[in-house]
Amino acid sequence: MLHLNAMQHQKFSTYFLLFRQTAQESFSKTSAIIRSLIYIVLNEVASAQEADDIQPSIQLTRNQQLLFEFKKQLSSDFIRHRSVSYYAQKLYVSPRYLSTVIKEESGRTAGEWIDEMVLLEAKILLQNKELTIAQVADQLNFSDQSTFWKFFKNLTNHSPFDYRKGLS
Repeated sequence: MLHLNAMQHQKFSTYFLLFRQTAQESFSKTSAIIRSLIYIVLNEVASAQEADDIQPSIQLTRNQQLLFEFKKQLSSDFIRHRSVSYYAQKLYVSPRYLSTVIKEESGRTAGEWIDEMVLLEAKILLQNKELTIAQVADQLNFSDQSTFWKFFKNLTNHSPFDYRKGLS
């Protein structure tokens, strides 16, 4: 659990207000702005967590710390790396142990966390109609458009094309 002081709470409230306002806009850079806000919030959460960790009264368990470190690593590497084994290696644990701990602490597997981050980024990129679906697949580091198409359809039950069409 993350404890926020009044100033941090106000800061996060402002970010979420910006999310809401920006999401209602339809400019060519709207998706880039939303993506930037997401990265800002993730970094603010990491900073707040670090500050929270300094307080001796609140101690994270080893498993909670592993979840925190996994999320931090995931937020910076998810576009280039989508395998649980990559994150396990970075965190000096086995892939099986990482998946078990992440599932116990969050209710979702490490693979589900990875897929969710990639899917969120895909949805943001698909909002930019100037990008082709092949360009979105390339930016997300998929080997080809077909692999991206299958990934997206498997998680959403919609093709990237249908998803984009539904945004209009």
